[in-house]
Amino acid sequence: MAQPKIWKSRFERHDRDSEIRAIAKALRLSPLTASLLYHRGYTTPEQARCFIQVEQERLHDPFLMTDMDIAASRVARAVREGEKIVVYGDYDADGVTATALLTDYLRRVGACVDYFIPDRFRDGYGMHERTVRELSEGGCALIVTVDNGISAVEPIALAGELGMDVVVTDHHEPHGTLPAALAVVDPHREGDRYPFPDLAGVGVAFKLACAVDALLDPDRDRWRELCLRYLDLVAFGTIADVMTLTGENRLIVAMGLPLIERGERIGLRALMEQAGVARHLSASAVSFTLAPRINAAGRLGSALRAVELLLEESPVIADDIAVELCRRNKERQAEEAGIAQSAAERIRLLGLEEDPFFVLDHDDWHPGITGIAASRLTERTSRPSLLITYDGEVGKGSARSVEGVNLMALLAECDDLLIQYGGHEMAAGLTVEREKVPALRARLCALMREQYPCGLPEPVCLADCEITLSEVSVEQIGQLRALEPCGAGNPQPLFLLRSLHIADMTAVGGGKHTRLQLRQGRDSITAMY
Repeated sequence: MAQPKIWKSRFERHDRDSEIRAIAKALRLSPLTASLLYHRGYTTPEQARCFIQVEQERLHDPFLMTDMDIAASRVARAVREGEKIVVYGDYDADGVTATALLTDYLRRVGACVDYFIPDRFRDGYGMHERTVRELSEGGCALIVTVDNGISAVEPIALAGELGMDVVVTDHHEPHGTLPAALAVVDPHREGDRYPFPDLAGVGVAFKLACAVDALLDPDRDRWRELCLRYLDLVAFGTIADVMTLTGENRLIVAMGLPLIERGERIGLRALMEQAGVARHLSASAVSFTLAPRINAAGRLGSALRAVELLLEESPVIADDIAVELCRRNKERQAEEAGIAQSAAERIRLLGLEEDPFFVLDHDDWHPGITGIAASRLTERTSRPSLLITYDGEVGKGSARSVEGVNLMALLAECDDLLIQYGGHEMAAGLTVEREKVPALRARLCALMREQYPCGLPEPVCLADCEITLSEVSVEQIGQLRALEPCGAGNPQPLFLLRSLHIADMTAVGGGKHTRLQLRQGRDSITAMY
């Protein structure tokens, strides 16, 4: 099923030689490092210097966001008057870190505060009217959403009818009518003056905490203290939510990673110990090792345990929760492997090998894992996929796409077959009746064949550029660290070497690894596989 991938370079080394030499000379960098900076958009020595020296940048003023003054004033009043506040979060790592951050801050300034995370299976994403009624019955006066709320028009209208105020903090794109909340803080709002719109949900929550603090104690600037206390959580959620690591996010992550590594937040320290994460923490370690353990809580059960971990001050209890989350992550991995195997079997049994869009369903697949399994299937086959699991006669599906195939456009053509759907070009979720799944499969495949009559483009692996073996050195690796933290928007440098020959090959570690001696002309190097 898998198509072979074609390797290509993002840029040619001889492009813009004079500009690249100027960057290399001014910053005392190798031509290779200077080329990377130039082709990532830092085309002058000053731009390159600002990118590398992140400590010279500043975090932006939270009050530049639309409605931040109203939001901060209302929260500050609730703190002073002892009104009950509920932080209404989300079950992914961004929502969990945002919930923990704002709850911890409000507790520290003496607020009467509680938090709520919806259950992925009982409640689904976002605010719900049933929960709003429950919060009202529990005496809540103010709901503050984090990482959600921008589309919760009906639940927020109900909250107003029940006498509660709502402050929305979110980072998702607004669509249609904004909710009638007291304040809607989202840097993606039309006309918003905030200079960097790509904050994670936890980033917006942090900005609210800073704004509230400025109002509660205007004579004391605690900005640096708040950074030291909370940028570990902001960095964690930003990386986990795959936000672009450029601009303000780059500064947040550069400042936050050392705070995570320092281990002063007891819950994160316990998680790192249980996950076996060593020192010199990288963004990729957060993304691929730590964040999945936080996300596993919401995928297989309640995300409340993950919030408890981040708020916990007892090392013993934190260690117990970290062990539990690591166990859940192993369960998630086992579920994912089982779904992947089952999906491959269904493709074979149903004779779907030639389908341009895989639509697969099963009664026993875990609904919290289908999205990850669909991602793996799409990655392996280079074709869009949709995995559906059932609750009775209604199925919930998670879809993933490939570059150039707009999922939302395809699903819009299937609107009459779906109960509901949402998402973006590359990932989407939907609800569909069981009896309509065969028709949905047929239509998606027909649309793909109609729009791509010659088949999908060959999948491409993009390296930054080609290099020679003589350029691979410890010194060059040290220079590349200047580009960290790497992640979305600032990917780990990837290079392509051609015409390498294996001069020698030795099994090591009892056959688990292989040591290679590689040659390119007169140059040679040892490599490990």
